[in-house]
This record gives sequence, C-alpha cells and structure tokens, in this order.
Amino acid sequence: MIRILSGYIEKSKDLQIGPATLSDIVSNLFPVNKDIINEDLRKETDIGILASRYMTKFKVLGNNEKSRPLEIHEILATLAQVATTKGKGSKEAKLKILVALCNRCQNEQELMFLLRILKVKT
Repeated sequence: MIRILSGYIEKSKDLQIGPATLSDIVSNLFPVNKDIINEDLRKETDIGILASRYMTKFKVLGNNEKSRPLEIHEILATLAQVATTKGKGSKEAKLKILVALCNRCQNEQELMFLLRILKVKT
C-alpha cells in the first residue's frame, strides 16, 4: 500500500497514463461521450470523484457478484504490467488492462481511489 501511495511501482515510475488515457478509461466504463467527460472535468477536476458519480448515476460496475474484491497485490501487479507494456499497440493494450481492472471495482469508493492512484502516477 505504501508503494502505491508513494507513487513507486516496481522499477518503473512512468506508467505513461495521461489525462487523455484517464478519460478513455472512464468513457469505456460508462455510456458517456469523451467530450462530455472532458466538459465535466472542467467543473469537477478529480477524475475519481467524477467516475464515482457516473457509477452511481449509471449503476454499472460492481454488479458482478462472482467478481472477487480487488486486492492490493493485484493492483500492484497490474500497474507493473502496464509499466512494462511498450511498443506498437501499447496504448490500446494499457487501456484494455486498466479498464478490466476498473471493472473489478465493487463500489464508488474503490473506483474513485483507483483512478486517483492512476492520476498520481502521471
């Protein structure tokens, strides 16, 4: 947990996740156009809070009762995987990995903190 909060992910500090990627993640999670997400981000600058509001509004994610709760070691392993994903098609691969991780969130708070963790890394 300390490694996540301090911004240290394995040996790579740069996950290359920028604001556009964060918007892409949110637009893949919810039925919201990326332009609307960016407009909403002008009012609410915290991507985690915005996504948690969308989660409440659209009642998606966390609906899979068979899904196991996220564990810290899984988050770290996923972020390490993202950090080592390089080359052609890496942006799409990273997005797919991160959307799958976010889809595992069981509630608004988990999603909010996960996206905040990703934002801290940028």
